[in-house]
Amino acid sequence: MDTRDGTTPLTPTGRARPLRARPWLVAEDVRVCVGSRSPRTGRVLLSCEGTGRWWGGEPAEDAAAHDALAAAATSCGDVLETARQEALARLRRAFDALEASTGPDLGGPARSCAEHLRCAADPTARPLQRAWHWLAAERLRARAAATETTRWARCLTSPGAAVVLATGAVGDDEGPVVEVAVLDAASGAVLLDTLVATRDPLPVGADRAWPVPQGAPSLEAVLLPLLAAVVGRAVVSRDAAAQRRLLTRT
Repeated sequence: MDTRDGTTPLTPTGRARPLRARPWLVAEDVRVCVGSRSPRTGRVLLSCEGTGRWWGGEPAEDAAAHDALAAAATSCGDVLETARQEALARLRRAFDALEASTGPDLGGPARSCAEHLRCAADPTARPLQRAWHWLAAERLRARAAATETTRWARCLTSPGAAVVLATGAVGDDEGPVVEVAVLDAASGAVLLDTLVATRDPLPVGADRAWPVPQGAPSLEAVLLPLLAAVVGRAVVSRDAAAQRRLLTRT
């Protein structure tokens, strides 16, 4: 028996016959969100609405992988998953094609980064258009970051603006501070360079790696010259958080 009102049809034996999945669902009906790049693989992350997971983080997760998953879903009669995988495959294929063919300038009309991102988020746009807008926004962000980095570096290398701080510690930065140096960022002049005596016992063999001579000042004695060298200036350091933690702990 067939029903036309949306109820579950019954077989001649009276058992409920499962309704077919929505055959009209296609890839364009599924919202695919464009994320950031995976820091591990460099691939653009894609996610499908309702899946709760990100796609594209694995090196082998390319358009062919999504095509295979779509084929498997089709064989199982899962129309929704088929549409999801087809949508991911189309957008992934668009990114692969654009990244392989475009040069440093994507061309096209001048738009702001926000405008490009709005177009990239439009689920009704063609995959190639969405990928193009996302890549254009990424390049605008990269140019803005490079400009800001250049401006920041020029400010720090102006006379009296910044210093470079370096410390040495025992035991892979887990032990006490045994050396402190400060350089002027503009001229490279040495403002402070001293070994530091420590009250804490050094690990076995550390006295050979860090031979602190008799009479080296304590950190308390170095503190005032250190503050005088850095006061009123920006402090630049390799792994600044670790340097701050090391000095504070010591």
